[in-house]
Amino acid sequence: MTIPAAAIVAGILLSTIGVPWWTGGCLIVAGCLLLLLLTYLSRKPILSMRINPLHYVWVGLWFAGLGIICGAFSQPFKVANDDFSAYHLAEGSITDITNGTSGDRATVAVNRLRGRDGSITECSNFTVLLRVNPDLSLSKDIDDRVVFPANFQRINDSPNSFDTGYASRMEKKGILYCTQADDVDIIRTGHSTSFMGLSRNIRDRIETVVEKSPLKLETRKFLISILLGDRSYLDPDIRSRFADAGVAHVLALSGMHVGIIGGILLFIFFPLNFFGLYKWRLLLGTLMLFGYAFLSGMAPSTVRACVMAACMMTAVWLERKNSSWNSLLLAAIIILLFSPMALYDVGFQLSFICVAGLIFFATALNPIDRHEHHRLYNIAALLIATIVATGVSWTLTAYYFGRLPIAFIPTNILILPLLPAYISIAVIALCLSAAGIHITALTLITDGGYELLTKFVALMSRAGGSLEIQVGAATVALWMAAVANLALALHLHCRKSHRLALGTAAAISAILAIIMIPAKESPSFIVTNNTPTLTRILVKNHGNSETVAFRPGALTVREICGIPIAMLDCNFPEKRMKSPLKCRYLIVSRGFRDKLSDISGHIEADTIVIHQSMRRSRESELLHEADSIGIPAKSLREAPLRVIGQPVNISRPLQ
Repeated sequence: MTIPAAAIVAGILLSTIGVPWWTGGCLIVAGCLLLLLLTYLSRKPILSMRINPLHYVWVGLWFAGLGIICGAFSQPFKVANDDFSAYHLAEGSITDITNGTSGDRATVAVNRLRGRDGSITECSNFTVLLRVNPDLSLSKDIDDRVVFPANFQRINDSPNSFDTGYASRMEKKGILYCTQADDVDIIRTGHSTSFMGLSRNIRDRIETVVEKSPLKLETRKFLISILLGDRSYLDPDIRSRFADAGVAHVLALSGMHVGIIGGILLFIFFPLNFFGLYKWRLLLGTLMLFGYAFLSGMAPSTVRACVMAACMMTAVWLERKNSSWNSLLLAAIIILLFSPMALYDVGFQLSFICVAGLIFFATALNPIDRHEHHRLYNIAALLIATIVATGVSWTLTAYYFGRLPIAFIPTNILILPLLPAYISIAVIALCLSAAGIHITALTLITDGGYELLTKFVALMSRAGGSLEIQVGAATVALWMAAVANLALALHLHCRKSHRLALGTAAAISAILAIIMIPAKESPSFIVTNNTPTLTRILVKNHGNSETVAFRPGALTVREICGIPIAMLDCNFPEKRMKSPLKCRYLIVSRGFRDKLSDISGHIEADTIVIHQSMRRSRESELLHEADSIGIPAKSLREAPLRVIGQPVNISRPLQ
């Protein structure tokens, strides 16, 4: 399955850079012609043996063509120059709704645009974000067909934020445009239940049952998150603590959770073994696992785990040896055929890379003999699995999240063995509660277990914390090449010289990957332009962000990231300073009505920054005056001010 999986990934990547769909069709036709030719030549036994490796070529051509076709037909809908002025209304179905403090947000699959001239444009793969004004809430439901104004804008990164990857992440999900409207402007025209809408409705009902249980509020939120995959219930602080402690995977629905649920199901169906129906036990458990994946939203990690379970079950039924690697690749192929854009999903990438690492390295690196010391082998396996999963995926984690947990080994060793027992008890407590049976002991164990878990995670988070690190795409590629070469060296049956060459290549790639990690980012800050009357500076220092506000109606001076910043929101004080005030940036706000020449000699600034609260006419005057006296000046109205901190020596202490 390695060649089909690699070929379909290559096809999707080619479609992303603009290769048309008919190219995929040509590759499939070429693969068919090659297959016919090889079949014809295979009539001669000796020639058949020589050309046998060429059969991999037509397989690769087939799947590369499929990847191009699937990728091309899943590319998001675009409008030339992002100009929607010719359109008046958009029609579509709501696929998801997110409730937040800044207002409700709906994801809408638009299938039709109405032009201002009465024309109708059919759309495909046109998914948009529909934001409702913060003062109102959205009264529509998932799967409602709606009509709303087509005032679409391209999703861009906020200039007042350090996060510059939001637009890229949304584009990889197939979402390019957004719009904002009042609830009254969103007209409901019908309702049709979709497959995923049905999943969401059932999940909402299950969440309601969990919310009515006698468990504590925080425990209920935690269980909804880890059992149903709805992370909107968790507070950001909890997520941050789990991430810093290296156990963020506990909160994300993954193969580990599917394995625990599968173990519970197999335990329930264990009586079938007494009747010799162990195969039917596996079949029922696998089918119910797919039902669980459906209820939890069909996340790539859960689908991957279910497909691997199905492959194992099929091997048992056919009494054949199961290949974990082939099962993993088959799961990847199935997911990518139905959802090519999942290739760019961070959850998909981390899930498959971690599982691949466990397949190739977990057993090979375990020094304990499984048959002689079974329990000791399992303890060592837990430690090795934690190290391997982090080792193969740390570059991806740093690339997407910019940090690495330090205390991940002891945290995982203590939490992971107890997690299956805790989830099993929690599931039993929830099932009995849904049936109207409330057992106090189970409730106390479930609530107490969550409290102990959060306290332990908070302790490990404070003790270890996380290492702030940012890597580039080249580092990720080199590290993955090192991992692949090392896996081949361990498992490929070849000469020792070839294994030595692979090991050397792995070492060189790993060293280059580490060398190419950029130096630690200097502290930086942004003078934002989204506050009309008060200047706020967003400061980023080693991954932490904070907001610094200047006092209005006064002269305020602060040193931020080693750079002196002054804000003048009043006329210059009559009481002059004995020595000039030196600063890198001087922000003049609406309260300043003097001329820049009046403060010359009293404030020495490298750059004058005009706050957006100034009237445009006044702003033009100041910009012209600054130019005439030879001082660089810029307007915050045009763009925020981004600065990389560098220590500056100043002649007097700031006041």
